Amino acid sequence: MSSLPTQASLDALFARATSARVLDGGRGRATERHVLAEARGIEDLRALREHLRIQEGGPSFHCMCLGDLTVELLAHDQTSPSRPSAFTMPAA
Repeated sequence: MSSLPTQASLDALFARATSARVLDGGRGRATERHVLAEARGIEDLRALREHLRIQEGGPSFHCMCLGDLTVELLAHDQTSPSRPSAFTMPAA
């Protein structure tokens, strides 16, 4: 079982991101047709990151759902091909 995400791990993903998309549907259910939001540029990415704060230190649990949203973070650089990093989130 993988470790729980932390704010530091989320911040590290956002630090490399050059764009992001929020898709309807969790793992295995997100589709290109259901893009709910897109973020491009530093200000848009900063605003999205602030809305996705992880509250650490509470009781631990393992959600069994596949999530309601997929957040796809993309990094475009000259040394490697673009590869998305995606994670799913249950609805609040």
